[in-house]
Amino acid sequence: DCVSAGWSVERQDRASLQYAAAQGTCASLTVRWAQSCEDAGILSNTEYRYRVRETCSNGDPSPWGESAAWVQTPPAQTEAPTDVSGVDPTTSSVEVQWGAPATLGDCSFRRWRVETREVGGAWSPGSGGCSALSLSSECRMSCVAEGLASNTAHEFRVQVECEDAVASSEFSAASGAASTLPVAAGSPHSVIVSNVSDTEVGVSWVAGSANECVFSRWEVVYQEGGSDVLAEASGCVVTDRGVTNCTAVGLMCDTEHVFRVREVCSNAAATSAWWASSTWTSRFMPVTERRIRRCWSLTNTRR
Repeated sequence: DCVSAGWSVERQDRASLQYAAAQGTCASLTVRWAQSCEDAGILSNTEYRYRVRETCSNGDPSPWGESAAWVQTPPAQTEAPTDVSGVDPTTSSVEVQWGAPATLGDCSFRRWRVETREVGGAWSPGSGGCSALSLSSECRMSCVAEGLASNTAHEFRVQVECEDAVASSEFSAASGAASTLPVAAGSPHSVIVSNVSDTEVGVSWVAGSANECVFSRWEVVYQEGGSDVLAEASGCVVTDRGVTNCTAVGLMCDTEHVFRVREVCSNAAATSAWWASSTWTSRFMPVTERRIRRCWSLTNTRR
């Protein structure tokens, strides 16, 4: 004999076991033929079950009909990591750093996942210290990506991976480009020094491998009399890589010298290490009034 006034729907969560009125379209079921609805305002990663009864405009409602099964809402997706950057490059590695999201929410943390790519290329899993197996600590927010191509710009991105994949974050925005260092030029070798005069000397050397150096010049310097000070050798400005000799002028007479040579590159990180000659002493000539005046003049000029 009920004159239907619609349906009443309530939900129960497993944690409190308390019933509350369902929301969304479930809150406005005023016609009898509407026998489904969508609840709203519920929590993620939570179990619920429902009960329904018909309301009557002319009397008491029907008994509740209850669902036997619990249904669980999916976990909320975690926010992506922030502030991803690449620092401290070498010829084959870059340290990757990132910030954690403000909260992991419903995520049961599994690991960080780092991916890398050459700028404009395809993403691939991080290697070395940035492999997924190495990043199982929630507290660790940096790693060293290894096995990268030298002298190349790389980008990085990071994801929070959760035990429930639904909660895993999207990958972060790509980092700014971080370039690995070029492979440095090999040191020149076989530096040979030979007398030209009492204040001039010939210096020659053999070029090393250029590798990824963009050649700028040969730099020739010397140390004098056991000093640690490196002085540029006058007369030895050489800007042709194919020329591997010069004449150093204006040297102190009767003084020990050690000459050093390196390849200087316009991409400075590729500049070679120094290579030193054996100790060379400018030859001692018999003391004459003319030579004394000459050495005195050179000494005063150098000071």
